[in-house]
Amino acid sequence: MKLLLSFILFLVVGSQAAPIMFVIQTQPSSFHLGLAEQTKDNILKQWRSMVKSQEPPEILLSTELGDKSDFAWTYFPIISNLAEKLEENPGVDFVGFLRENTNLNLAVLGNFAKTIQGKVNPREESLFYGKGLNDESPTIIHHFHQNKEDSPLLFPDPEAGIFMSRHLILNLLKNLPDKQDFNIDPEFELSLHLSNALNVKLTHVKELCAKAPTKPESCITHPRIKEYKCLKNKEVEKTKDFLNSVFIRVSTVQKYHQSRVTKILQTYGDLIANAEYISDTSEEIADGVTTVVLPNTVNTENGHCNKTRTMLDSFLESDSDWMLILDDDSILSPARFAQFLACFDDAQEPVILGQRYGYGAGTGTGYNYITGGGGKIINRVAALKIVNLKDSCACPSADTPEDMHIFGICALKAEIPILHSHRMFQARPPDYPSAMITPRKPISFHKHWEIDPVEVYDQWFRKADEYLRTDKKVQDKDEL
Repeated sequence: MKLLLSFILFLVVGSQAAPIMFVIQTQPSSFHLGLAEQTKDNILKQWRSMVKSQEPPEILLSTELGDKSDFAWTYFPIISNLAEKLEENPGVDFVGFLRENTNLNLAVLGNFAKTIQGKVNPREESLFYGKGLNDESPTIIHHFHQNKEDSPLLFPDPEAGIFMSRHLILNLLKNLPDKQDFNIDPEFELSLHLSNALNVKLTHVKELCAKAPTKPESCITHPRIKEYKCLKNKEVEKTKDFLNSVFIRVSTVQKYHQSRVTKILQTYGDLIANAEYISDTSEEIADGVTTVVLPNTVNTENGHCNKTRTMLDSFLESDSDWMLILDDDSILSPARFAQFLACFDDAQEPVILGQRYGYGAGTGTGYNYITGGGGKIINRVAALKIVNLKDSCACPSADTPEDMHIFGICALKAEIPILHSHRMFQARPPDYPSAMITPRKPISFHKHWEIDPVEVYDQWFRKADEYLRTDKKVQDKDEL
């Protein structure tokens, strides 16, 4: 078996250098880097046990790719780095992109390589492999891209891994996009650019899996989702105490008190009883729930820079270590939120966390930021850094978009990394491929537009939260 794998692996025979290199997409925090190192170590361990005739592959963490590493998640800014690596390593035929929690089975990858041996030439063909996803209907996160009925645009699920041939990387280097204002879904944006600029389509590989297989030999890759759960279901009181320790603020205004806030109270509101609803008017919405008006706050129709800044001040006046800011049309699983946030246990690391977007990030300039609807998370260390910027982080106007300014520009000035959660979503469930979001066990969604938020909560979150209401343990397998 060892000789066979050594012979067929990645279509290269007799080479002393591994014909593939890997990029593990990770983030600059101890929690994320720990997951990435596990992934790297696992690949190397498999390689050394199975492949004796070749040196192990080069495995790069995205945080090691120089001054563009903060934008590595958008792919384009690091293509030049990868092209240089390929020029230095003429034996490399493929680059594999893995997430920090992507499990790779080298034996199955070797078997897949055998099936395509002689059918493709990675040195002369632009090959693009992944687990193919496509939009079921036009969606805001893809700028309402219209699929052709007979050939929808496929884009890869990054947690299942993405593989690009040497020829594609070098060809892409000559055809990088000149401009990208906003980066929202980098895998879709990569696929769209490759299709438009190079006429390269994604090849769907069924052995790249979105969840752990029942038969290990059936999947080249699968994500390890349980590693994002750091409180167990049996730890009911610990989870409740953790939730109660978080400084939770819901941003609202009077016109949405009845239409939106009441939906929170019908769904997850009982599990965030410590939350305050920050509004432009003090009004009793339900027993024990009265909206709060913060001093020195200017409420605006769009962009909430001033309001968010006053929330930061009130957070620092509390004794909490974490703050969560929600919109009044955010839909949340408090249990999954607590289980995930508990993973960030280094109190000295500044953390800003949520769903990451980018402005100018795809060209290696600009900045990353946390888009607000799925929830914005910040810890005390990060909030202090931002507040200490003083005038250099003042809101240009009361209605400046707070996500881009405070959780983007100010974070950049304060040298706070923007950390992405692949389970917190800015849009509604219909705006994403169900094949992608279902295995990830979402933490949050956003918007009540053309959906019933109670139905969304019941479908996606109620079962996950129920053990906090009943004090009965839910099987971990039903969760992550």
